[in-house]
Amino acid sequence: MVGSLVRESQRGFLGLIFGRRVTFSCNAKSSQQLNRYNKPYLQGFSTIGRKQEKLYWKGPSRSILLGKLESALKEHQVDEAWETFKDFKRLHGFPDQFLVANLITDSSYSADPKCLRRACDLVLSISKEKSVLLRPEMMTKLALSLARAQIPVAASSVLRLMVEKRSLPPLDVLRMIFLHLVKTENGTYLASNILDEICYCFQKLVVNKSAQAELTKPDVTIFNLVLDACVRFGSPLKGQQIIELMPQLGAIADGHTAIIIARIHEMNGMRDDLKKFKDYVDLVPVTQFPIISSFMTVC
Repeated sequence: MVGSLVRESQRGFLGLIFGRRVTFSCNAKSSQQLNRYNKPYLQGFSTIGRKQEKLYWKGPSRSILLGKLESALKEHQVDEAWETFKDFKRLHGFPDQFLVANLITDSSYSADPKCLRRACDLVLSISKEKSVLLRPEMMTKLALSLARAQIPVAASSVLRLMVEKRSLPPLDVLRMIFLHLVKTENGTYLASNILDEICYCFQKLVVNKSAQAELTKPDVTIFNLVLDACVRFGSPLKGQQIIELMPQLGAIADGHTAIIIARIHEMNGMRDDLKKFKDYVDLVPVTQFPIISSFMTVC
């Protein structure tokens, strides 16, 4: 009995040395045995009637983590910045807007698809928890990078968020985003849906002219890109829906638009409507129609 008690006491002593919290318990009989042999070094480790103390590790302080995050972002060490950000977020919540913007912007310049998706997930998370941290500039860069990297679902998610916040990218950047989206069939489908959502947003703001004026309006170039993609990927019904959006947004068709619309009507079996576009089609030589496709190849 004495030997077993000594071994248990030694284990408790070693646990204290190595920083582990060890609970030593014994029944009434064991307590009597301890008192019988009256060993001071055994009684010192008895926890009967004593309140157990717990030690907690609080982790790095807020200032230390902020310093590490700022240093990693300054040196463009994106992976280290993300690890530090996760630690900070877990302990203290989101950092200030400047650091969040720098983290997302640096991630937007990365060629790693995982890093781009991680930045997209962060933007979507911030939009639900603390949307005030989101800036239109960093969302624009991220949407363009995602579209260029052929991650259309993530790119469309960021664009939808910008539509909800009524802060679309500038027209030239918006053209580039749509240009990269329509390079694939899935991207074309998503681009057409976004165009539909933008049109719906403009219709909601028809009363508020000032708010409507602040929102970037897609021009005929964007419509031509999406319509041409609908023809290339064999989606004439989707193309017909896009055609119906043009007058709602006030987009004025050009000669190239007329050629694409004529093809869509032909694919949909709407031959009678082709006569409406004869005069417009005659204005643009057929040999110049591939200008959109060649433009996409260059970009």
